[in-house]
Amino acid sequence: MDQHDAPIHRFPDDVLIKLFEAYYAFTMFWGKRILCLARVCRLWRALIHSSPLFWTRLHLSRMDRDPVSVAKLWAKRSGSCPIWIWIEELGPGRDEESSDDHSTPLIVRVAETLQRSVSRWEDLWIAATPPDLALFFGVCKGPVPKLHRTQISIPDEYDAQTRVVLPIAFERDSSSAGGMVLRIADSLNLHIPTFLPSFSFQVTTLGLKLRYHDTADAILNLLQSCPNLTHLDVHGWRSLGIGQPSRPRSRTITLAHLVDLSIREITSMTDLFDFLILPSLRSFEFLYQDDWEDPLSATIVQFLQRHDELTTLSLTSDCHFEDLDDTPDPPSLTKITLPHVTALSVQGGCFTQHILQRLDLPCLETLTTKNIPSSAVTYLMQSTACLRTASLSATTVLKSGLGIPTNTPLSALSLTSLEISLMLKDPIHVYFPQLATLLIRDYCRSDGVGTSLRHLIEHSSPPLVSLVLIWTKITDNELIWCLERLPLIQKLELVDCPNVSDSFLIALSAPRPLDNHNGYLLPQLRLIGLTYMAHMAPRAVVDMLSARCNTVFTEAPREVTRRYDVIESLGFLQRVGPNYQSVVESRDITSAITD
Repeated sequence: MDQHDAPIHRFPDDVLIKLFEAYYAFTMFWGKRILCLARVCRLWRALIHSSPLFWTRLHLSRMDRDPVSVAKLWAKRSGSCPIWIWIEELGPGRDEESSDDHSTPLIVRVAETLQRSVSRWEDLWIAATPPDLALFFGVCKGPVPKLHRTQISIPDEYDAQTRVVLPIAFERDSSSAGGMVLRIADSLNLHIPTFLPSFSFQVTTLGLKLRYHDTADAILNLLQSCPNLTHLDVHGWRSLGIGQPSRPRSRTITLAHLVDLSIREITSMTDLFDFLILPSLRSFEFLYQDDWEDPLSATIVQFLQRHDELTTLSLTSDCHFEDLDDTPDPPSLTKITLPHVTALSVQGGCFTQHILQRLDLPCLETLTTKNIPSSAVTYLMQSTACLRTASLSATTVLKSGLGIPTNTPLSALSLTSLEISLMLKDPIHVYFPQLATLLIRDYCRSDGVGTSLRHLIEHSSPPLVSLVLIWTKITDNELIWCLERLPLIQKLELVDCPNVSDSFLIALSAPRPLDNHNGYLLPQLRLIGLTYMAHMAPRAVVDMLSARCNTVFTEAPREVTRRYDVIESLGFLQRVGPNYQSVVESRDITSAITD
């Protein structure tokens, strides 16, 4: 075929641009990747070079030999479009090595080039040493009406010795659209950014990733300069201690609009919490990898008691469980009542005795747990009448039991969605009469899943419409028995279930007794997923699909040698989602067969 007659050359320019845009839509370094397409032919090169849209992502790094020229080219070809800028630890570069003027640092010449388009900046991410940052922001200043996100990062290997003030003279007026995101990664105590009020007053999301100790004063000073924050994320490094603030406790800071607070890997939180007044706080996340010692747990308890308007709560600890005591707290401990919390996420059990079994959450609707004692799971699930969704996970088995009890029945009358990801050595006994969606992931591939599922069906008669089984050793007969009593199932997914074979597919294919209104097992089935099923042959899958769609394939799929390719070999079954599930919908089955 003549290259000029190629179908892609028949597309209008605007269609080609949309294709290029879609191809690079999720590529961070869009600008330089697009040049690969520009080398395909003269038509594409002319189209890309004349389209400002493809020059709005500028990435400069130590790999660039001539970053000043690159910056000039991108600034020119982006036209009047908003631009995103990433600057990553610029090296000397060819431009500086060959220049006669060695007195002007490269970072300054890059900044001078970019300053001309500062009014079009939409996103700025810069990683550089403090001296280079001071030089860059000494040049780049003034109104930034379109700037939405700014991230300042200092390389981890940089050895800070003295304090450096980083004055950032960006300006924004009240007419600028939307709030701003500001992220700073380094020690606020040694590298102190300062902002003009017109800029800092419009920062609504602040992220701090700190690396050094004794930063409490710096954190508070920065928070005070951003009074309109709605989201705050403070992330420490290796269990960072923030030190004792020097300001008197009477100098509190009110963040009237803050609704979302996340604290990770920061110790001595009392020194920070005592200075903050957060009347609008609705979401709180606290993560600490090591053991929660009594003072830390007491701090969290006091914080929760002061903020009873919370709607979302997340508490995480990754401590060890060998010595975990699963006995409940004495009843004399004061309850922590949070009447508005609807979503709770808890990981780790070290703080269970101090917090979990003291929580009173009457409106809890969504519960996510990982590696917490079964007694705490039971308490949380049965202490509310509003629970709708639960995800229970444990990656280890202890003598005290984690995740879900196996020796006592567990009930939740309003539960409609349940995900269990556990090491199930024993069957579980539950009563969930409203359950509509169920996912079971069995880490230890025990023999108790079939018994547990049968118990649920016999005692709850749940109106299940979705069932997902992952790594379970349920047998053909057990699965068929359960599905015969679940006529409402619309979605069924099996992932690496070694005891399920062609016999199950035959049961799906064969007409059922007349009391079944359409003649098949699972009469309302609309979607089926089969992934890594070692004992299912492609021919059996084809026969099942043919029977359910009332159509016959003209040719069987090719045989494959790798067991996890069995389903993929059908061609129209695709792996999708984080669990690698091959999914087929009924409308796709019909079209695939008839085609």
